[in-house]
Order: sequence, then C-alpha cells, then structure tokens
Amino acid sequence: MTAPTAARGAFELLVEGDVLYARMLADVAASQSHVRLASYIWADDDVGRRFADAMLERHVAGVSVRVAVDAFGSVGWPRHRELVRLTAAGVPVTARHPARLRSLLALHRRDHRKLLVCDADVAYLGGFNLHRQSSLRVYGRRRWRDTHVRIVGPIAADCAQIFDRMVADRRTPDVLHAGAATLWTSGRRRCRRRFHCVLLDAIEAAEHRVWLTTPYFVPDRALRAALRRAARRSVDVQLLIPGVSDVPLVRWASHSRYSELLRAGVRLYEYGGRVLHAKTALVDETWSSVGTANLDHRSFFLNDELTLVVHGVEVNAALARQFEHDLADAAAVSLPQWHQRPSRQRLRERLAWQLRRWL
Repeated sequence: MTAPTAARGAFELLVEGDVLYARMLADVAASQSHVRLASYIWADDDVGRRFADAMLERHVAGVSVRVAVDAFGSVGWPRHRELVRLTAAGVPVTARHPARLRSLLALHRRDHRKLLVCDADVAYLGGFNLHRQSSLRVYGRRRWRDTHVRIVGPIAADCAQIFDRMVADRRTPDVLHAGAATLWTSGRRRCRRRFHCVLLDAIEAAEHRVWLTTPYFVPDRALRAALRRAARRSVDVQLLIPGVSDVPLVRWASHSRYSELLRAGVRLYEYGGRVLHAKTALVDETWSSVGTANLDHRSFFLNDELTLVVHGVEVNAALARQFEHDLADAAAVSLPQWHQRPSRQRLRERLAWQLRRWL
C-alpha cells in the first residue's frame, strides 16, 4: 500500500513481517554511506541474526553503520550473541537506558523507538521489532499482527537527525514539521508538544470517524473523555484491541474501562487468534498516524517514542482498508455481554488498573 504526498515523497504501509524485513534488508544492502538502525527488541534469534549479518556486511564494505537498542527490551545485553558480534567487529552499538543501581527508576523509562534510516533517503518506523514472533516463515500463522511505514524522501533526513541525537544522548526536538507529514518524538516540555495532546486535539476535532488500533490500551482520563465526547456527538468511534495479549495484566487493566466507553457509544472490537501489536490511528478522511506509541501512560509520558502523523487522504484510506480487514478477525464487545462477566474477573481488572502507570 503506497501513498504519495506531493511535498515529502511517498509512504508505504507494511503489515507482514517477512515482507517488511525483506524490504529493510534490501535497502540496507543498497546503502552507500550510512545505515542507522534502532529497535526496542533486537532478539537473539533467526531474525536478529539476519539483521546482524546485513549490518556486518555493510560495515565491512566501508559504510558507516550505527546501532541502538533498548537495554531492557533487547534482553540479554551485553551477552546478546548477535550484538556482541557487531561490537567485536567495530560497529558502534548503543544500549539505551541501562539498569543502574543509582537510578532504578531508569528501568521504568524505555527507548521504545524502532527506526531504520539508509543514506538519509529511506526510513522505516512503526511497531515491528526485530524478532521471530513477527515472521510467518519462522513463527507460523500465529505471528504477531503489526504495522510499519517505509518513507522515501526528505523526511528520511529528519529520521536520521532523530537517530543521531538519540545515540549522542541529546534531546530530540519534540516535533519535526515536514509539510504534509510530522514526526512526533517524546516531548515532555509542554502539553502541546506531546503526541498525547496531538491525538486528543485530533479526536476533539473529529467530525466523522475515529478508528484506533492499539496493543496496550490503558487510557488516561483525558483520552477516555475525548473518546466519549466524540461518540456522543455521533462520530464513529471504533477501537481495535487485542483479544490475545503478550501482557495479560495490561489487557485486564483495559477491561476495567470498557463499560464507560461502551455506555457512551464507543465500539470496541477484540482482535483474535494472534497478538495485535500495531499502533495506528485515523481521524476523519485526512488525519492518520503510524508509530511506536501505545495508548497508555508509559508511551504518552515516560518512554522515548516516535510517531509519524500524515495529513492526506491516501495514507488515511490505506489505514482504513487495513482496519476494516482486521475487523473481519475481531469480535465486537457488547455492553450486555460485558456486564455478564464473572465477579472474579472484575476484581482482577480493578487490581490491574491500580498498576496502570507501571505496566
């Protein structure tokens, strides 16, 4: 699914891990000057090995290669075999937010960004990590459902700037304007510079639809209120949330907010069969986003995240088609049905909700 924007190049949505990884590796192989690769999870597995091989090949060829991972997400660092291979060959590898006794709270903040930039001409960002769980070929039919975007054009240079400031441990600009597209990073200065508030503003301005896909839905009061208000003014508000989760505690916390949203007219769907990990949003027919941020406290206020917001009908339409395709594999949640859940489940949900800021 490719969507051109006149001012800033083209955007292509990728929803299958094997296709995405093949495209990424091909662009890495074609790079001539720089390759920058960041991932929250770079697994020590088949997929991780393929990317390590590709980085090493470019490094040997004289291309400047830099790698960044989250120290918590890429479990095993610094004993991670593939990352050890890279460092042993002289490839700079930065482990973001490592655990330190003097600052245990640093573990609570994570670098959740997934970003690949090749020669500042092509960039990739979105929800996909580098792990076998996203590969149909390796993991099978139950591979995770995710979304990434391939960016061609000048905005890739902005992605390169974000990466360079990240590994230098310098503050990244909260927002990089790019005409029809905007890159939102983890601004914590003022509310208007946070993706949280950007999303709230878009929902408040919605006239026809708000369709959100998220793997971890632990909405704060402001987001819940915005969704309720939109539904009550007859906006088509639909949320696609996992029916199967890799973090059950988060799913239980999500369940504790279902009733108030359903009563307001918000439509909830639980995606079944495999883990849903995509993070996308579309508002009306022109506003859409793809990125790394979940709809929870951690992504909005703690983690380092990166989200692309595009103003244009093509990307929005492509995401709408994918959303409708995903609904075919999802089950609607009704208010009468939800009220029949057992009391022990309600208790579990209330307890999980109390932990929402630590999930």
